[in-house]
Amino acid sequence: MIEDIFPHYSKEPKFYVYKHIDFDGITMYVGKGTSKRAYQVSRRDLSHKKWIENCSHNYVELVEEGLTELEAFRLENKLLRQEEPIYNKIRNY
Repeated sequence: MIEDIFPHYSKEPKFYVYKHIDFDGITMYVGKGTSKRAYQVSRRDLSHKKWIENCSHNYVELVEEGLTELEAFRLENKLLRQEEPIYNKIRNY
């Protein structure tokens, strides 16, 4: 199984996948995280930070919660391929 190849990934179902969505529904960023990562402005590049600071709408969409790290990584990768968001500088494919 793939879990055997990547044993360092957390098997605890505490991860989620999220999107940052523009006011017109365009996906600007896709990520995986735990806790409040989707809402953090720190650890973003400058243009992404400025976009977040200028948002006057709820820009976070939680796609799926309760995932293991590997499940979250897979879903994030799938969404990155499908949507090609502009603020994702490194794509996992």
